[in-house]
Formats: sequence, structure tokens, C-alpha cells
Amino acid sequence: MNLRQNRFWNISREGFDGFRSGLRDAVSGVEQTRSRMMEYDQLLVWAVLSLSLIGLVMVYSASITLADGPKYANYSSNHFLVRHLISLGIAVFVGFWVFKIPVKTWDKLAPYIFAFTILLLIAVLIPGIGKGVNGARRWISLGVMNFQPSELMKFAVIIFAASYTVQRQEYLHSFVKGFVPMGLAVALVGHTDFILAVIGEELGFIGVFVVILLFYWIVRRAFLIGRTALQLDRSFAGLCAKGVGIWIGWQAFINMGVNLGILPTKGLTLPLVSYGGSAILMNMVAFAVLLKIDYENRILMRGGKL
Repeated sequence: MNLRQNRFWNISREGFDGFRSGLRDAVSGVEQTRSRMMEYDQLLVWAVLSLSLIGLVMVYSASITLADGPKYANYSSNHFLVRHLISLGIAVFVGFWVFKIPVKTWDKLAPYIFAFTILLLIAVLIPGIGKGVNGARRWISLGVMNFQPSELMKFAVIIFAASYTVQRQEYLHSFVKGFVPMGLAVALVGHTDFILAVIGEELGFIGVFVVILLFYWIVRRAFLIGRTALQLDRSFAGLCAKGVGIWIGWQAFINMGVNLGILPTKGLTLPLVSYGGSAILMNMVAFAVLLKIDYENRILMRGGKL
């Protein structure tokens, strides 16, 4: 090989090595840019935590003077605050564990959870199992807290309806075969709290406006997460996300309407804010599933696999 040929191959090798190095740097740059996408919706998490903290403060404000009355004379001024704090801690702990469960698992378990919850609703009527409060028998005692199966049913209905819709798509054009079975199941199980009034009294218009804004943000994000899941051909996940948005938005709307006097009293709590261990627990479970759906959406949008 003569000198001219050696020079040609050296130049070609240097050019190829330079091209390969540039390509590696370019690809590396792309990976770094893609990795900047957050793994979960941090703003949604902050909105949920903000409502929880507002509820904690308002429960304390509303209950601190109850010990002065004869009915609660044996209670300390911090009794309801401590119980609410314990319920919130349990709910957050359970929420962390629920977040680890893949969304497809909920799709498989939906019918069994729905059937189990129906049994719990029947169990509360059995003396010795169900616990009565003020004449109503709606709770099952778990020691550290009383659990209300009707709160679990709200979640069970969402995942059952989503699973049913996905599995029986070919029958949805028929009212008898498609909607009647699910309608009968929901009707079989078929959601008085004035915490918003306390917020208005303590924090005024600004406080109420912030609470409404936080609920608007959560519901909006739920629908956007659901739409993204549907675009990624994740029908069950998309329907679940939108179901959570409808649940939280509708319950907040009803509660606010009752507080404003434009709707009759329905006994629905304000999600994440009102006092009540069962409601807070199931709200956290629902939000954990919503965050998991969003988390899996982001994995798929990065090109990953579930």
C-alpha cells in the first residue's frame, strides 16, 4: 500500500471515528433530555397533600371547643385531631403500597373486590360485626379506626365499571346485554359534613377559593391522565383515571353545594379534607392508583415497557 493510500485510509478512519463519537454524544444528549421528564406528577401530589393539610388544620379548628360541651366532656381538646392524624398517616402508608401495584392487577381483581365489598356491606348489618353510631350501622371496627365499607365501594365501582367496559366492548351497543348488568350491580350498592363552612369562617373567601382551585386542578389532571392512557391504548387505565376524577369532582361539588345551601344534605364528605378515617383512606388509595396510571404512562412515553 503506497503513501497516498495510507493517507486516504487514515483520513477515512479519523472521519469515521469522529462521526461515531459525534453520534454517541448526540444519542447521549437525547437520553439526558428524555430523562428530564418527571417520573410522576409532582403538582398532583402537592395538591393532594395541600388539601390533606388544610383538612387537618380545619378539623382541629372545628373540634377544639367540643370538649367544653357535656356530650364530649370526657374527650381532650386534641382528641379528634389525633384520630384524624392517625387516619391520615394510615392512609398515606397504604397509598405508598398501593402505588407499587401495577394497574393491570386492578383490572384482574376488580370483580373480586366488587363482590367482596358487597359482602362487607351486608356484614355491617349483622349484630356483633357492624358497629352502630347515632342509630346508623355502617362501620366495621378495626381497632385503631372504624372502617366504612361504603367508602370502599366507591373505589370498587370505578375499577369494576372500567374492567367491565373493557371486557364487554362488543356488547356495549346493546342496552340489555351491555348496560343493564352493570347498572343492576351498581344500583344494588348505590356515596352530613360542613367542613367547607369552617374553612370559610376561618380563612374567608381566599381559603374557599384555594380549596376549589385545588379540587379543579386534581380533577383536570385526572382527566388528562385518563386521556393520555387512552391514547396509549390503555383502556382500563384511562377509564379508571377518569372515574377517579368524576368521583372526586362530583363528591366535592355535592359537599360544596350542601355547605352553600343550594343542595339538600346528603352526608357526603369533602374528599381529603373532612374528618373520617375510611373516606381519607379510600381517597388516598384512589389517588395512588391515579399516580400509578400516570407513572406507567410516562414509562411508555419514554419508550419503555411495563
